[in-house]
Amino acid sequence: MIFRPQPHRGETANTSYLILKELAWKKFGVEYTVEGVLASPHTLLGSAAQIIEKLERNREEFGFSYISIFEEDLGNFAPVVKLLSGK
Repeated sequence: MIFRPQPHRGETANTSYLILKELAWKKFGVEYTVEGVLASPHTLLGSAAQIIEKLERNREEFGFSYISIFEEDLGNFAPVVKLLSGK
C-alpha cells in the first residue's frame, strides 16, 4: 500500500502524481498509470478524511478488515489513526 499525505506547500497535485508514479515503480518494479494507482484499493492518497473515506469504501466493496502501512509512512498515517480512534 502506498500512503502519501496531501501535497506539501509549493507542491502541485501534478507533482504528487509524479511522485506517486515514481513510488509505485520503486516499491513494486511495475509501470502503472497514475490513474490506475489512484483507483487501486491498495493506494491511499489525500487528506486524513479522504483516506478514511477510501478505507471505509474498501471495507464495504472488498471486505477489507485490516491494512498494512510501510514503516516509513507510520508517522504520516498517525492523523488517520487519531480520527478513526474516535469512531
